[in-house]
Amino acid sequence: MKLDKKLLAILLFAFILWVWNIGSVDLVSDDALYSFRALGWHDYLAAEGQTTPFQWFDSFPWWANLSFHDAPPLVFAIQKIFFVIFGDNPFGARLPFVLAMAATLYFVFLIGKELHSKKAGYLACFLMAIMSLAAYGAVAGLLEGVEVLFIVLAIHFWVKFIKTDDNKYLYLLFIFFSLALMSKYTAVFLPLAFLTDILFFRRGVFKRKELYLACLIFILILSPVIIYNIGMFQARDHFDAALASFLGQETNDFLSLRERGVSANIFHGLKSIFNNLAGMMSPPIFLLLIMAIFYNLHKTVKLSNSRERYFVFLAGFVWALIVLAMGGAGSRFLIILIPFIVLLIGILLAEANFKINQKILFILAAIIFFWELAYNINSNFLASPASESFLVYSQENIVGRELGFNQLDKYLRAEVLPGRGRITRPKNVAAVDAKAIEYIEEHGVVYFFDDSINWFAHNWYFRRYLNYYGLPLAPFSEQAKTLGVANPIKYFADAGVKDFYFIYGVADAVIDPKKIDSPARQASKLLAQMLDGQGVKHQEIKNHLGQAAFRVYQFDIK
Repeated sequence: MKLDKKLLAILLFAFILWVWNIGSVDLVSDDALYSFRALGWHDYLAAEGQTTPFQWFDSFPWWANLSFHDAPPLVFAIQKIFFVIFGDNPFGARLPFVLAMAATLYFVFLIGKELHSKKAGYLACFLMAIMSLAAYGAVAGLLEGVEVLFIVLAIHFWVKFIKTDDNKYLYLLFIFFSLALMSKYTAVFLPLAFLTDILFFRRGVFKRKELYLACLIFILILSPVIIYNIGMFQARDHFDAALASFLGQETNDFLSLRERGVSANIFHGLKSIFNNLAGMMSPPIFLLLIMAIFYNLHKTVKLSNSRERYFVFLAGFVWALIVLAMGGAGSRFLIILIPFIVLLIGILLAEANFKINQKILFILAAIIFFWELAYNINSNFLASPASESFLVYSQENIVGRELGFNQLDKYLRAEVLPGRGRITRPKNVAAVDAKAIEYIEEHGVVYFFDDSINWFAHNWYFRRYLNYYGLPLAPFSEQAKTLGVANPIKYFADAGVKDFYFIYGVADAVIDPKKIDSPARQASKLLAQMLDGQGVKHQEIKNHLGQAAFRVYQFDIK
């Protein structure tokens, strides 16, 4: 097989662009929750309104190991493998998503080449390489960043099946259908799109035994999630959080998720999707997408012999839009639309080559692509954006996630939390507390942190050390409530603890917006002021801009 230098250059450019700063981007959103749980295959969130089997049972049931309470298990499993190889750090947390997005780019090229032309494939994958939405998908660490790879693999074998009518591709198609669903349930649009295709173009497929064998393989691969949900329904009278929301099952186990669910107002959802797309793509690329949708729709209706090749992209895109519109239409979901967006645009530009003067087309394409690249760099890769105008800045970006948490973690691991031991998965809530108490008794130290610090981040940067390493990191105000005392420091000092640490959030950016004026925030401020007044020394932790983000106080009580 001849080396495709153009494709290789695009792949290398995209990979280098996406990978170079993944170790510096903080885990401050759902990525922190996924990474925390994947690390020890431990389904727990420190949230009263979203409890898990870990909190429900004293003895963890066997079926609860097969999946997670709010999402299927495949992405967690992939992340865990990377943690085993690279350790529990941001690089290990994010690398699988970068590699998945790079692989997605490669298969986007193959799909464009096989279903249309090599030029369409090059254009699509080059656009993806420079696209801000793709960079966000590669680095944000969300489930969709891996889900999109299995989606594009399914589409690849769907295209192979269309071109060859070979049943082996039918099996591969359904394998990747199921792996996409094992990543996230939003991939349910894929079987719907395929069903639409065969109803319009290939009804004879329904007579093939291979289709039903492929369906059996599909169910077998999904069996861990099926068994998990049967076990959960028997124990708690509801399915996992995602299915419970979809089916309208109300439960106190997922109290904070009650407002989620399926909306019948598809048009409102579609409006939200396109508003979010407009906010995450440069204006010329967004306009090009709208033109590409209508162009491909026109070609699907107009052509008789080759309309299926245009229909594949449109069917997948339309069904994805419908599913997302019904399910909430959040910005993060747009990641799974990337293959359709770039392929639709790639086809438009490839065919425009035959209808517009090549020199004019080249100049227009260069301006549009350069604009998107500048939009991407400004949104995701500058230390501070040059402008936050919608013309050059995405509403969802990576720069906004470099707040100083990684600098704090580096300091804690080097100076405060040495000799952590091995990661151990706790058996139950009582085991977590018991291990922390054992550490306190042996070392005579307690680590408090500001309760008001970003809730998502605290799971990765603090809760990880408590649950997996048995280190006594405790939220200051919450610990006071748990113990039923006004001053938890005095409580532990009376119990013989001599050494204390307090991690205080200085910058508002590291504080949970909902807790900025909370009693917990006020208590942390008062403690920091008291320690400063007593002349207690602290280590100031700065973010990537050199601004103070945290203070780490160390003091003893004799």
